[in-house]
Amino acid sequence: MEKNKIEKSEKKELLSGIKNLTAGQQAALKREAGKCLHNASTSALQAFYIALPKLDESEIKKQQQIFVVMCLMCLWRQEDRDRTKAKPFPECLKVLRKNNKSMDTRVRGLLDTPWDYDDDYFILKLYRLTKQIRNSSKELYPDFEQLLDDLIKWNNRNRSVQRKWMEQYLLTNKNIDEDIDE
Repeated sequence: MEKNKIEKSEKKELLSGIKNLTAGQQAALKREAGKCLHNASTSALQAFYIALPKLDESEIKKQQQIFVVMCLMCLWRQEDRDRTKAKPFPECLKVLRKNNKSMDTRVRGLLDTPWDYDDDYFILKLYRLTKQIRNSSKELYPDFEQLLDDLIKWNNRNRSVQRKWMEQYLLTNKNIDEDIDE
């Protein structure tokens, strides 16, 4: 149990530097949402490395995932990120599913796509779904710390992340449905 708390705080720390960026630096990251780190503009790279905490040797390989999540976070203004309660990404998609039955196809498409570090295809699909979440409601905000953890584990052979997402996306949970009905 204590280990999970430490991991949660570590994920939060990896993303916390974004608060120290100027509005212009956050805009530079926002413009790169949907792109790989190696395709980013120099202004986005500068903002990213300013926001990125010092990583130990084992975490350096996570830069791509951290970059993607930081860019997606910047789709929301800082004040919206601070005041809105975060929900797991699949639960945000579940909210969209209520009014858009084609969401099933989009979610399956994302879950069937492996993350290829040399290609923006997966990241672009994730970005498009995140934009739909962003455009749907000011009250809907993904848990980016959990998303970061999920992206780090995305290509695991057992597809545990994909199974978890499908379960959260499809299974009925009265508490979740009550929160959605606002």
